[in-house]
Amino acid sequence: MAEPSRAEIDEFIRANEVDDRAAADLRDCPPEVQRKVLARGELSSARNPSAILLARIRDARASGSGGADGTAGVAHSSADVEEFIRANGVDESAADSLRSSSPTVQRAVLGRGELKTARNPSSALLARIRD
Repeated sequence: MAEPSRAEIDEFIRANEVDDRAAADLRDCPPEVQRKVLARGELSSARNPSAILLARIRDARASGSGGADGTAGVAHSSADVEEFIRANGVDESAADSLRSSSPTVQRAVLGRGELKTARNPSSALLARIRD
């Protein structure tokens, strides 16, 4: 895969209206991570494109040949996280918090099981993230 050009990265950032932090994180990534993130497509339909971009960067790093934190191969995929969010009916704020959490936190949250019995699944999710 070819290394993404600076113009390609800048266009992706502009088109998806991500914040400065997310833009800087993408620019600072190795080319192979940038390519994986860009290959996943637009973020324009996301409620919080910056949070989704940061989650995609984290996923791309975790799917590499080995994570610096040793989580490669054991982190939950973004599909697992999205399914958990959908199945438990949490609000968008709680969902964004989970998406932008580290793979270690995501693993711990998903490992504790469903939130369906909680009176307020969104609050229960946020409590798990804090734990």
